[in-house]
Amino acid sequence: MPVYVDDVRHHFRGMVMCHMWADSLDELLEMADRIGMARRWLQQPPKASWVHFDVSLTLKAKAIAAGAILTDHYGP
Repeated sequence: MPVYVDDVRHHFRGMVMCHMWADSLDELLEMADRIGMARRWLQQPPKASWVHFDVSLTLKAKAIAAGAILTDHYGP
């Protein structure tokens, strides 16, 4: 199952952020580990409306290099 990153550009604490998500939590956490993200950064209900990570553009590039698929905010 693939991992996805979107082309959304939200500004947060001086960084430009987008989203990373997957079809399964295991795959999402595996990618997070692979690109050096802390698992505590996981966004999930009830704080967030869906399970995902907010990722900087640097981490987005690492995720794409590791096999994540670039898509729009609504998925493939």
